[in-house]
Amino acid sequence: EDDGSWCGVLKMTTPMVDGGKSLTEEVAFLVLTGVEVFTMQTGFAMLTAGAVRSKNVVNALTTNVFDCAISALAFFVMGFAFQLGTPANRFIGTGNFALAGLDPDLLVQFFFHWTFVAVSTTIVSGAVAERISFTWYLIYAAVYSATVYPIFSHWVWSPQGWMSGRASSNPLFDQGAIDFAGSTVVHLLGGVSSIWGALALGPRMGRFPASGRTSRVRGHSLTLMALGTLLLWIGWYGFNCGSVYGFNSSVQIQVTLSDGTLSGLNIGRTIARCAVNTTLSACAGGIATLILVRIQLQTSHLPACLNGLLSGLVAITAGCGVVEPYAAVIIGVGGGLMYIICNNLICKLRIDDPLEAFPVHAGAGFFGTLMVGFFAREQYLAEAGYRVVSWGVFYNGGGRLLACQIVLVLCAIAWGSVTIGLFFWILRATGTLRVSEEEELVGHDYETHGSAAYPEGTSLSGLEDMSQRITAKRSFDVVVDEATPTHHERYRAASSNSSDHAHDRD
Repeated sequence: EDDGSWCGVLKMTTPMVDGGKSLTEEVAFLVLTGVEVFTMQTGFAMLTAGAVRSKNVVNALTTNVFDCAISALAFFVMGFAFQLGTPANRFIGTGNFALAGLDPDLLVQFFFHWTFVAVSTTIVSGAVAERISFTWYLIYAAVYSATVYPIFSHWVWSPQGWMSGRASSNPLFDQGAIDFAGSTVVHLLGGVSSIWGALALGPRMGRFPASGRTSRVRGHSLTLMALGTLLLWIGWYGFNCGSVYGFNSSVQIQVTLSDGTLSGLNIGRTIARCAVNTTLSACAGGIATLILVRIQLQTSHLPACLNGLLSGLVAITAGCGVVEPYAAVIIGVGGGLMYIICNNLICKLRIDDPLEAFPVHAGAGFFGTLMVGFFAREQYLAEAGYRVVSWGVFYNGGGRLLACQIVLVLCAIAWGSVTIGLFFWILRATGTLRVSEEEELVGHDYETHGSAAYPEGTSLSGLEDMSQRITAKRSFDVVVDEATPTHHERYRAASSNSSDHAHDRD
């Protein structure tokens, strides 16, 4: 039965009725969208590899591959139980550890949610790149995937969660928060964790010289960065559209909206809305950043524009299924603006974030989640299966939903700070979190992995040097040179003659 105030929760175990989709089709939908989400790991790998110097490419690729492997095992052993295990209370699941006792029809839930865990875990790798211990990074991935992410996700996405907009009973402010595909659960939480990692590690050598000037340590391949961004964009459609969690549109619990009309669960419309809004927000974020960067630097700075596009994607993820297309454009523009504001802020605070993970994921995720409280449509909430007690402020929906969104982002910031923040600062106290000065100077590839991303004798330094000189003239930055692994002896000799191991050029 339904009390008329919400649409109910679509579950995998809902019996099929005449004309409904079979369980097999529903599982296939989740597997396919989950695979699409997993392709985002390829995007992250390419983006990170391009954004670091050539002496750290192997390390960047290795961390991206193995945080997926570590997160899968950690989520299998503990994480899934904490997130969706039964029995459960409002704060944590307490059953189905290592999937024991899980209904076989629900196994797809483990796979689909693991792809989200892997994405959130990987976010931190960008902020700690080129200086974190490989071993400690893998341990971080295990801790985050087994405990930090699953517990917070339970609060928001489990039917028993205390903040869930699809809660089976007693939701927050009688409405519950809405994070459709994870602007907060995946991105804000990951972004907050990343800034604590960057703070605990400190900046890379030469990033903030004692002279007070800011040195831009440039990545070695814009080609890989652009490829990675496009792959992430493709994967985002599975991320957002797949978050309808099935497509059994035959289950229709009707509710009466404030204007007297009837509405109910409509998965088909919601999927289409997600695809359109995801596209528009990404484009708006990228274009807005391009305009602002050209005004600021008188040139098109591709890395910033790529991150602006990603910020648009992050921002719309919370509300992709419940806002109008025009609102998606506004949210995308705001996401790009938040990226620039947050990036300028951390630079002024002398925080080194090589991939600008905090501005993209935390800044845009924070903004996008709050915008749901302003732009969510009453009818779209019903069609997506959420409670319909309050909706967007701009549509006279009252303030309950906005209040829920504020609580959601504040809890994510607090949870990430207390857990992963404490984790990184404890490791900082041991003196083992960061690699040695020699390893950082020579590069992780040679010292940690004993291999190079490019063939022996191949040097990218000439092309990189030319690119850095041109960009430095236009942006008035000081850049830091790098060496490929084949130049390690020259750098070891130079280390005794240079206090910051970096060559600054105007």
